[in-house]
Amino acid sequence: MASKNSLLGSGKPEEVEEVKEVVEVVIGLPCWRFHKDCPEGILVKSKDELNRLDMEGGWVDHPGKCRLLPGHEALYEGGKNG
Repeated sequence: MASKNSLLGSGKPEEVEEVKEVVEVVIGLPCWRFHKDCPEGILVKSKDELNRLDMEGGWVDHPGKCRLLPGHEALYEGGKNG
């Protein structure tokens, strides 16, 4: 009977079984989307939902893109700072 000790092995290379796990990784998910009717935003967890929101239109990735942020009105109205 051959030894299973790798230091005192039989001289044959040890057979290693490779296990491959396929995981779909979608870069950028989960992500937040904001709308003027939903200023608190929603967390999008699937690619299908993200595509649906993009097709609807009006959904953006930052709340400042769909509403005026308090204290930054001059930037939107073309004030002295804008």
